[in-house]
Amino acid sequence: MRLSQVSNSFVAHDAISNDMRGIRKVLAASIGSADSAAPSQLTEHHIVCNSVTADLLPEVLTTSQYDHQVGLPGDVEDVLLHHHSIGNGPLHHWLVSRHERLVLKYHNITPSKYFVDDAPRVAEQLDDGRRELTELAARSVGAIADSEFNRSELTSLGMPADRVRVVAPFLDPKLFAGSAPYRAEERGPRLLYVGQLFPHKRVELLMAVYAVIVAQIDPTVTLDIVGSTRIGVFGTAIRSLRQRWAIPGVTFHDQLSSAELSQLFDRASMCVTMSEHEGFCVPAVESMARGVPFLCRDLAALPGTVGAGGIVAPADLGVFELAELVAGLLADPELRQAWSGEGRRRAERFNPARTGLDFLEALGGLI
Repeated sequence: MRLSQVSNSFVAHDAISNDMRGIRKVLAASIGSADSAAPSQLTEHHIVCNSVTADLLPEVLTTSQYDHQVGLPGDVEDVLLHHHSIGNGPLHHWLVSRHERLVLKYHNITPSKYFVDDAPRVAEQLDDGRRELTELAARSVGAIADSEFNRSELTSLGMPADRVRVVAPFLDPKLFAGSAPYRAEERGPRLLYVGQLFPHKRVELLMAVYAVIVAQIDPTVTLDIVGSTRIGVFGTAIRSLRQRWAIPGVTFHDQLSSAELSQLFDRASMCVTMSEHEGFCVPAVESMARGVPFLCRDLAALPGTVGAGGIVAPADLGVFELAELVAGLLADPELRQAWSGEGRRRAERFNPARTGLDFLEALGGLI
């Protein structure tokens, strides 16, 4: 049996691409292993994408290359594991034209309302993705969702609950290799945000909260914002707030190496997001695994991801209430030390070794 992972794109630094690499590694180790939980008939694995960065081409096949190698319409005993997060008409038509069994790997689709004003084309792709999801859900033999939040979306489309399994995405194993103990008293009051500069991430709300902290509570606090955007006008608008609101102590970071990002985590007192919509939130686990206290709001998949390992603020708190909450945590090193330990314990739930076992069990149960 051939199993091929399929996605819209495959890039160097991307959560879905990292998940695909993790799955590839687990499947490669499982092929031919009598001790593996993978389906015993699995003999071959591919990654198939519509869009691939040039430096990664040797790792994957395009859809046309796959057609040439495997042929149409495909073997009904083979499996296509499709990573779905946005619409792509050509890829969708390719998927529904083939005869392999389809398993969805659902990473969630951000509501288009966040992009209508600044990126209408992205909004259209997101709406297309939701329409495609309905058709793909009906065609698939089952699905693997990143979170319970994602699972609930699939079951609301009519997928039987027993055909949707929850498995976290694969994360960088180096996160779980051990790091220095968290020493809150040695860290200055420094906040860190890691994530894309997209409208639903609500970075402008975070900056407003920070502005209140430095103006009215503690002027020594600093804020590092790590993230790029594919929406130039929105990214420019977010960065301009620093000058327009005259906020001191804010540093924007675009493309960072793993070592540079690790240094920012090492220097952070807390990692914070005001995001309104996440299907999982990889930075939450990155923060907890490193022992950096993580704060989010009670929205979408965020509380399910952080569990008891992070600070989950009520979704209806206003700017001043959020500022008081964050500043209170910054001023209490013992409390942050306690949250550091809770976060590390929670992050172990997402250790790639455990994710691999969960994934193979879920896959085996669906095919």
